[in-house]
Amino acid sequence: MGSNALSALFTVTDTGKIVIANKKYILSDYLALDTAIAYRGYCFSSVKEFGDYLDELWPEIPTKALMEAHYENSL
Repeated sequence: MGSNALSALFTVTDTGKIVIANKKYILSDYLALDTAIAYRGYCFSSVKEFGDYLDELWPEIPTKALMEAHYENSL
């Protein structure tokens, strides 16, 4: 599934399982439903957080410390 389809999927469902390639994606969270996303052993709290990780931090393994540091550095 590519970036456009993945972004669109998050606007119509907030449950289920999908398979995506382990690669960089650029996601839109516009109109995305409120959902948690489990990926590579980490639970993202929103589509925006997941998109930020895929766009800016991938291929690092996601962790709470990685995400907190990223948002601290973004301020």
